[in-house]
Amino acid sequence: STLQLTLEPDWQAEPEPNLQRVRRQLNVQGGGSPRQGFDLSINGRAPVWQSNNGRHSLDATGQYSQHLGGPYGNSRPNWGAGAQYTFRF
Repeated sequence: STLQLTLEPDWQAEPEPNLQRVRRQLNVQGGGSPRQGFDLSINGRAPVWQSNNGRHSLDATGQYSQHLGGPYGNSRPNWGAGAQYTFRF
């Protein structure tokens, strides 16, 4: 069995004029069975900076994953962080 959940918490019922929506991403995935154990994965991304003309942007990224349970027990957590630069032509 597999579970995938995507959360985008930044919304407003009535957006104010001249405000832009900030796009953040949080992805949570998991699956497995009690006998074999479960896999868990979490990835996130959030904007850090954008140029005035919108052509350059920098996002912060992060990830975490781990196998839990099963005949061999828990794996070591695997995690990381980084940055993503984007240039729009």
